[in-house]
Amino acid sequence: MKRSAVLALVFLVGVASFAWAIDAQNQPPAIGSHNLLGLYTTTTLDHTQFTLGMVGNYLAGPVRFEMKRSGDEFDAVDTLIAGHFYGVVGLFKRVDLMAAASYVQVSGKDLDQINVPGLSETSQTAGGSLGDARLGAKFNILPNKPGWVGLGLNVMASLPTGDADLYAGNDAMTMSGALLLDKQFGRVNLALNAGYKYLGDPSGLEPQGQLFGGAGADVILAKWVGLTGEVVGRTLDYGIDEIDPATPLEGLIGIRFYTQMGLQFLVAGGAGFTDGIGSPLYRGMAGISYTYPALVYGNLPAKKAAYVAPVESPDADNDRDGLTNVYEQKESKTDPANPDTDGDGLTDGEEVNKYHTDPLKADTDGDGLSDGQEVRVYSTNPSNPDTDGDGLTDGQEVNELRTNPLDADTDHDGLADNKDACPLEPETKNGFMDDDGCPEVVLARKASGVVMFENQIVLPTPLTFGGESSSALSKADRALLGDVINILNEFPKVNVQIEGHIAAGQANAATLSEARAQEVRNYLIRKGIAAVRLTAIGLGDQVPIAPNDTPENRARNTRIDFVIVGR
Repeated sequence: MKRSAVLALVFLVGVASFAWAIDAQNQPPAIGSHNLLGLYTTTTLDHTQFTLGMVGNYLAGPVRFEMKRSGDEFDAVDTLIAGHFYGVVGLFKRVDLMAAASYVQVSGKDLDQINVPGLSETSQTAGGSLGDARLGAKFNILPNKPGWVGLGLNVMASLPTGDADLYAGNDAMTMSGALLLDKQFGRVNLALNAGYKYLGDPSGLEPQGQLFGGAGADVILAKWVGLTGEVVGRTLDYGIDEIDPATPLEGLIGIRFYTQMGLQFLVAGGAGFTDGIGSPLYRGMAGISYTYPALVYGNLPAKKAAYVAPVESPDADNDRDGLTNVYEQKESKTDPANPDTDGDGLTDGEEVNKYHTDPLKADTDGDGLSDGQEVRVYSTNPSNPDTDGDGLTDGQEVNELRTNPLDADTDHDGLADNKDACPLEPETKNGFMDDDGCPEVVLARKASGVVMFENQIVLPTPLTFGGESSSALSKADRALLGDVINILNEFPKVNVQIEGHIAAGQANAATLSEARAQEVRNYLIRKGIAAVRLTAIGLGDQVPIAPNDTPENRARNTRIDFVIVGR
C-alpha cells in the first residue's frame, strides 16, 4: 500500500512537470544572537557593533507527505544536519545588515529514482551540499522601551546555492519581508513575526508565495541565563490534489548562556505539530556566537538594563549624559547607553538636573513643542505649556498662530494674543471695533476728519443735535454730514445703516435714538443721497462702547454710527 502511494505521488509530480526543489528547513535559525531561535526581535546592534556565530541544526523527518485518499505517509528525508554560519553588523543603532551561509548533510529517499526498475521504495540517497545563502536587513522603526511596543521590519533574500536534489535549497531566488513586533514586560520579552515569502521560480513543489509567522518569548532566568521559546509556521499549497498540504507548524524551546566577554552559547530543541515540508518529528539546535563590543546582558541590552551586571564604578556614566549608570537604571529608568532616551534634544542629565523635565517624555508639558525645542530654539519653559500666560499653548503660538510665546501681546495693541483676532497686526484705535484687535483699512479721509473704513464711516466728533434731548441737527452737525455726503457720492455703491445710540439712564433713550437716526437719514436724502441706500434704526442704550460711569464715557455712548451694509 505504501509503495503504491509513493508511485502515485511520483506519477503526479511528473504529470505536473514539477522539479523537486524543496528546502527541508521550514524555519532556519535567526541570524544574530539578539533574536529568538527562528524569530526576530526589533532590537538592533549599536553602530558598527558586530556579531559572528554558528548554529548546528539537526532535523529528524523534516519532509513527510500524506496521501489524501489512502492516508499513507511517506518520509522523503530521514535526517538533515545543517551548519549555519552568519555575520551581523549594526548601523546607526537602527539597522542590522545580515549574511548567512550553511552546509547541509542529508539522508533520505531519492524520489527521482523511485520508479526506476530494480530499485525498491526504500532506496536511500545521502550527501552533503551547501545550503541557500541568505542576505538581509532588519530595521528598528520604534524602539521596545517602557511605554512603547517595538516595531521593526525584516527583509531577507536567499540565493540558490543549495542542492535542491538534497532538499538543501529552493533552486530559485526567494524574497521575503516580515513585520516585527515585541514588548518588554520586566524580565519577559514577547515577540510576534508575520510575513510573506516570494519564490522567484514558480516551478517545484514549493508554492510561489507563502505566508509565514510565529510568536515567542525570551525570559531572563538569572544572571547570564535566559530561556527562549517560540511557535512558528507557514502556509503551503503543492498544487497536487492527492497530497494533503499540511501546514508546517513547529514548537521550539532553548536556553542561552551569556558571558561578559561577548560570547553566547545556545542549546535548543523542539518538535513539529503537523506533517509537511520543514515540520520535523523533532529538532535539536546548538550554537555559539561572539559580539563586539559585548552585548549588555545578552540579547536585549536596552530592555534588560535593570539586570545589567554591576558596573566597575558607581560613578560610571557610559553615555556621558550627566547621570550615572546606576541612577539611570534604578531612578530615572532611562537608557544608560543612550544620552537622550526620549530623543527630545536634551540629554537625560540636563532634563533631570537642570530643567526638571521628564527624560522619558519628549514633550513634558504637552504643549506641542519638544523639550529640546523649548529650551534651545524658543527659550520657553518646557514644564509650562503657556509660558507667557496669554491663554494659548506655546505650541499653538509657534506652530499655528506664529505669535511670540514669550509675549502675551505680540503686536502690543493692548489685547492678549488669545483675544486678538489679528495677533500680528495692532488694532487701529478709532472707536470702531477697537476690541477685535484688527486694523481697519482707510478707504477715504476728509479734511474735517471724517474717515471711511471697510465697515464704517467714522466722525471725528459726535453729533450734538443742539441739546441733550433734541433730535434737530446743529450747524456743526450739518458740516460734518457734508463730508459724509461727499464720501457717499464718491462711493455710489455703498449702502449705510444709520444707528442711533443714547447713554443709559435717559428715560426716552429708545425714542430719542430712533428720532436722531431718522433725522440724519432725512438730511442725507434731502442732500441727494438715494433713500434706498440708507436705513435708520434706534438702538437706545443697548450697545454701549464704554462703561456709563463718567460724563466722558456717557458722551462716547451717545452717538450716531454709520455702518456700511453693502458695497
